[in-house]
Amino acid sequence: MDRKFIFNFLILFICFLNISQSIRINNNNNNNNNINSNNKNNNNIQTKEKRERNLIKFKEIEKVRKFLGNVESLTTIPLVSNEKIILEKLYSDWNGKDWDDNTNWLNGDPCMNQWYGIECNSFDGITNNVISIKMSLNNIIGEMPIEIKNLVHLQTLDISNNGFHGEIPIGIFQQMNNLSYISLNENEFQGDLEWASYLPDSIVTLWIAMNQFQGNIPTFFSKYPVLDLLFLEENLLIGTIPSEVGDLKKIKLLDFGLNKITGTIPPSIGNLSYLEQFWLYDNQLEGSIPLTMGNLQNLKLFEVTRNQLGGDLSGVFLNNPNLKSLRFSGNSFYGDLDWICQLNGLRDIHFDINRFETLPNCIGNAPLQMNELLLADNLISGTIPSSIGNMIGIEYINLARNQLTGTIPSSFNNFSNLNRIDISSNKFNCSLSEILDPIKHQTHLTIISAQYNEIHGEFFENMVWDGVQQIELLTKIFIINLSHNKLSGSIPEYLSWMPNLNDLDLSNNNLSGTVPNQLSFLSTMYLENNPYLGSSDGSLPLFMEPSVILIHKDTESYACPSIIGKGFDIRISLDSTYYNNSFCVCDYNYRGVNGSCKICPKDSYCPGGGNDILIPSGYYPMPSSENPEYLLKCIISNFGYTSCNPDSSYNYTCQDGYQGRLCSKCVDGYFHKGTECSVCPTGPQSIVIFIVVVVVFIALFLFFVMTDPKRSLPSSTRKTVMYYYQVFNLLLSKLSPWPSFFSIFYSGSSWLNFSFGFLCINNLSRWPNLFIVMICLPFAFLVISIVFIAIMQLFHYVKSNLNGTDYIFNKKLIFSGVRVNLLALNFLYLPLCIYIFQNYPCTKDNVTGESFMSFFPWQECGDNSTHNRIMSLTIAFTIIYVIGIPLLFAILLFYNRKRLDNPMVLTMIGSIYIDYRKSVYWYELVALGRRFFMAVSLALIDPKSSFSIFVVLLVIGSSIISQIIFKPYVYRISNYSETIGNSVLLFSYVCILILSSLATTKLYDSQGIEIILSVVVVVYTVLLLLLFLFSLKYFLPKKWQTVIDYHIIKFITWVRITSNNLISDIKDINSIDGDDSFETTKEPIFERTVSNNLNVLGSFELKRRNSQINSNCNNNNNNNNNIISAKQLDCDNNNNYNGEKITPGDRQDCLISLSIDNSGTNFNHNDNNNNNNNNNNNNNNNNNNNNNNNNNNNNNNNNNNDNNNNKESNKNN
Repeated sequence: MDRKFIFNFLILFICFLNISQSIRINNNNNNNNNINSNNKNNNNIQTKEKRERNLIKFKEIEKVRKFLGNVESLTTIPLVSNEKIILEKLYSDWNGKDWDDNTNWLNGDPCMNQWYGIECNSFDGITNNVISIKMSLNNIIGEMPIEIKNLVHLQTLDISNNGFHGEIPIGIFQQMNNLSYISLNENEFQGDLEWASYLPDSIVTLWIAMNQFQGNIPTFFSKYPVLDLLFLEENLLIGTIPSEVGDLKKIKLLDFGLNKITGTIPPSIGNLSYLEQFWLYDNQLEGSIPLTMGNLQNLKLFEVTRNQLGGDLSGVFLNNPNLKSLRFSGNSFYGDLDWICQLNGLRDIHFDINRFETLPNCIGNAPLQMNELLLADNLISGTIPSSIGNMIGIEYINLARNQLTGTIPSSFNNFSNLNRIDISSNKFNCSLSEILDPIKHQTHLTIISAQYNEIHGEFFENMVWDGVQQIELLTKIFIINLSHNKLSGSIPEYLSWMPNLNDLDLSNNNLSGTVPNQLSFLSTMYLENNPYLGSSDGSLPLFMEPSVILIHKDTESYACPSIIGKGFDIRISLDSTYYNNSFCVCDYNYRGVNGSCKICPKDSYCPGGGNDILIPSGYYPMPSSENPEYLLKCIISNFGYTSCNPDSSYNYTCQDGYQGRLCSKCVDGYFHKGTECSVCPTGPQSIVIFIVVVVVFIALFLFFVMTDPKRSLPSSTRKTVMYYYQVFNLLLSKLSPWPSFFSIFYSGSSWLNFSFGFLCINNLSRWPNLFIVMICLPFAFLVISIVFIAIMQLFHYVKSNLNGTDYIFNKKLIFSGVRVNLLALNFLYLPLCIYIFQNYPCTKDNVTGESFMSFFPWQECGDNSTHNRIMSLTIAFTIIYVIGIPLLFAILLFYNRKRLDNPMVLTMIGSIYIDYRKSVYWYELVALGRRFFMAVSLALIDPKSSFSIFVVLLVIGSSIISQIIFKPYVYRISNYSETIGNSVLLFSYVCILILSSLATTKLYDSQGIEIILSVVVVVYTVLLLLLFLFSLKYFLPKKWQTVIDYHIIKFITWVRITSNNLISDIKDINSIDGDDSFETTKEPIFERTVSNNLNVLGSFELKRRNSQINSNCNNNNNNNNNIISAKQLDCDNNNNYNGEKITPGDRQDCLISLSIDNSGTNFNHNDNNNNNNNNNNNNNNNNNNNNNNNNNNNNNNNNNNDNNNNKESNKNN
């Protein structure tokens, strides 16, 4: 292969890389800011400089080769055998099969078969000898073998650009007397340079750059008389430059660059009279340039780039007539530069990154051949002198990153070959015309860099068109960078008249309008950060389209697509505001459109890419679902459901029937049932429900008016049932999550708390109307009572007139009316407290600062007319009801505490105390107190707060303890049921707290607790139902009551016998109470129903339903069948009582004699008539072991009561 062809190819390849790299450097600089571009540009410059140096070196080496001459290889004579063996060993040691080119190796004779890279010559005409090994860039890996020293005729050794490593053996080249050229560069040889001291004197070129040689620069190079090229760059050499370097008399090219050389440049360098090119770049040299450099008459190039040199260069190079290139970049040189004007042959001045403060002012004389004037990154200020235009040969001028002002002088038009101008990062504050006019006629200009200035103004047509000559201007322009200025106006379409324009950077200006479609031919277009540039309709130019690649800015919450050419390969940088961000998509956890992205509110989910937001179930968006800024947690219903977006849909909706803030307000056709909205009954169903409610309340009213006020099991049962279900309904309405099964209990018990929203009568079922209805209920009862009493009195009056009898005012109705209203207040107290307390608490919105009612979240607190009116009523009725009702009961009990058995007192206020033992007649106040505190803990305080939990547990626990200690009810069964009821409430409350915790943590299954809770509540409900049914017997005829009593006694006896096998002989059945078997025998309010005020009460008699069963039980162990005989004794059916006429309905109940014969066991019951006198009498009750009832003898004198009662005694009528 022709060596000359290869060499020429390498030169062309390097030139191509140099041009390509220059273009890439320019493009990279366009994309970066000032600081980053400097850093990257430095790296690119170093690469460029390296290629330029190599190009220079290749040219010089070619000259050396021509000087040495080219000897053609002889192919007709075989190689001497020992050298062939050496070559074969090289092939083996260097793994020849992996070479890039091993043509003909090991095939015949190396010379005759032309092994690749081997050249031969004959010195005796008989045999050939190897004179040249040229195998650079051949992927050879290995070490330098010692056997190569036997190739004594070797003249050229070029194994550069391979993978050789290790140390070079000393003396390996010593016997090669004809060796003139050694090229070992770009390998990985190591060790010091001691081997280089054993080279033959014939050595001319020693290129050992780009290895890992270490140590100091040797002093022995001066002994080689013809050495003219010494390249030691890019190794690990240290120390200083020895003065012996000055003894290299023939040296022409000397390169010590890119090592770690320190110290100063020795003055002996001035002795190198043949020196033409001297490189000391990228070391750590200090000091100044020695004046002896002026002795180098042949010096053409001197480079000390990136050292620590400094000083004034004036007068140093005035005696170097052949000097063409000075490269002093990256040092600290300073001083005047006018001395440059005297170097007429100077072509390159690389003085960037120094401390020069002025530009050369070559007025009289100027280097006309100057090609490159690089003075970037200095301290130059002022304006550009017009004398610069005298350097007419300038092709590249770089004044970037100084402090220049003013304009481009018109003398720049004198440049004949200006190719590139860079004035970026200065302080030019002129118009765009003043920048372009002086250079627009440059026919070779390809690059204009004027970014980071204060250039203003607009584009004009005369910048690209000469109207006088009718020719286009700047036709060769390739890159224009005017970014980071203050340009205004629109981007004109006549920029397309520059046919070679490839890169256009107009970013960071104040341009406006749209991008003309005529610029579609560009390869790169940077237009970002022009705030007024954009399309009004959000469209792109016809030649642009968004790509699928999204680009995210660190300061933005959205990503926009990169803009590319539509059908063209164009790199475009365009702000998303140009198209109104219409192609941008929000980041994850952000939402919005057209680049207006807001962070997703806490607890919500935004997938990004649009305006979609998923507000999870149980949260409400504020201020609206269309534009949520934050979320509020919604109220969880009684049974664990939520009305806020129950389906967790992207289309946020409240559940059917809900509306308003927190989806808490019921829509029309729904009513509030606790925190839930239920469908109102419609049509016939609503009418039936309304009629049923009215009938039930009328029946209850008449029942309470007409029934006996004295204590009875129905009365105490009524209180137990009412208290339990009122509190239980309150827990159901305020706490969650209850098992869904309990919705039955909730619906069934709501009416006990007077929750009549289900009637859905217009707006009466909604707050605040329902609250007003509730506080009016006591007055409604009072009005109804008055109307009823008036009607009844009128009825009696009319009846008396028709019968011709005297009208007697019936006080019984008035007393009954008082009793009914007190009873209504008693039952209404807890619901009234709830309805009143619910109006007090308000919850503050921490974002807006507004407050809303806690239990009615749609209603704003504070400055609101509705809320203010309701609060006025709430405060007033807190005093009237919450405080007034307990106070009224306390006054009535205290005032009548010594006459509780008075029939008139009993009739009017007996419902307050008649069910309690005499010593705890005040216990109704305790019952009111616990209702008050329950209402406080669940309606006034947040039911889920720790303080509310404490109060509820305290109230229920105190109720259980007080019930056990006082046993307040007269009936034992009432005490038991009350205690069990409080225990069930406590158990239910604790279970709900546990279920709420489990629902939050979701760590454990709650099914077991739900089942246990349901069983407990159902069992107690059944118990209350049985107790209630049992109490209904008191409204049956006496005969039926007796039969029921018998069967109850029989059942209880069977249960006891079955449960206790140890009891074999039941001798006394007296332990099983009869009708009053559930009655506590201690301290009843009164013993008898006797009154001297019958005449005052008219025909109204305070009835007393008590049966007395005296039992003698003898167990004869017989198996006979039970025989029941009931004998009705005669009763006095006369209409006279002690001479006074009374109605049959007013007479005393007859006692029933019940005889039960069970295997010899007799129950004898004798009912005797009672003789009553008008005066209070002594009651002597003598009860015998036969359990017979005796007549009571009433005397006219007032005496003490002497009661002899035992456990088997019965009560007297």
